[in-house]
Amino acid sequence: TVLYFVLIAGALNQRRTIELVAWSSLLALVLVAGLGTIEKYTGRNLAAMIVPGMLNSPFEVTATFRHRILFGYAMAMGFPLALALKGTPDDGRWKRWLPGIGMVLLPAACYFGNSRGPWVGFAMAGMAMGILGGRPMRRKLMLLGVLAALVLVTRPGTYDTIESLWHQSFDKSSIKGRSTDYRLILWKIAYDELTKSPDHALFGYGGHSTEMLDVSAYFDKGAGGLTDNLGYTSWDSQYASNCMQYGFLGFGLEVILYLSVLGMLVRTWRQSNEEDRQFTAAMGVIALIFFWAMATVAIFNQQLYYLFWTVVAM
Repeated sequence: TVLYFVLIAGALNQRRTIELVAWSSLLALVLVAGLGTIEKYTGRNLAAMIVPGMLNSPFEVTATFRHRILFGYAMAMGFPLALALKGTPDDGRWKRWLPGIGMVLLPAACYFGNSRGPWVGFAMAGMAMGILGGRPMRRKLMLLGVLAALVLVTRPGTYDTIESLWHQSFDKSSIKGRSTDYRLILWKIAYDELTKSPDHALFGYGGHSTEMLDVSAYFDKGAGGLTDNLGYTSWDSQYASNCMQYGFLGFGLEVILYLSVLGMLVRTWRQSNEEDRQFTAAMGVIALIFFWAMATVAIFNQQLYYLFWTVVAM
């Protein structure tokens, strides 16, 4: 990770290079959103037809990702870029059209991922960009809000799906409610396991140890651990998993690292001139979505890490 960041940050020494990386990142994410949209309406994952071993589920939209939640988060992280980038009359046609396509396709693909965490991340992105991006950004978001309202009115099933999953999140008797509660229990498990000995408390159980740890004893049958009917074989909170793997010392250093990154992003936004204010706001908001993702899912697709550190480097 450090080597990747050094290579990227060292190369971004001109404004034009930074802009090219931002535009190419948006283009890549819009292409993935397009693959996800095709998968939603045809049931065929085009990437899985080409790449051996890629996930190809007839019931979930994953595009180029190993899980629908990670796919949804990638789409949510791309949304601020679509809002912030804008082509000029001197640019080619694709630059003038790409942000608009992204503002429509990325939210749709995030919804197709059918996961509550990315939906919340997407809502956070809209609110944060409205606050940090200024009046022109709020006008853009109001227009998108009108379009979203039209979709909810013309396709009531969309609203019913969102409302149902939202209510289930707070109902511990439902599968979705238990999965929400599960993410909180992971912190108790990490604390109980780490405090069994001083060396584990300090340094944890080692990298990838959570992939093999049986936590079924902490749950009723069917509610967590390695039970088959819900499949909780991974730690669906990267923060809790990292705390377990690297102990309080390693996790404390990670928290310091991320807080320093967030502080840098805030300073960059505050010191930006009017021309760059929306772009630097987008960088900070993408980081916020990534931090939220770390709290709600195990991030086992490296694309999200690469996107995050590319944003920090920009």
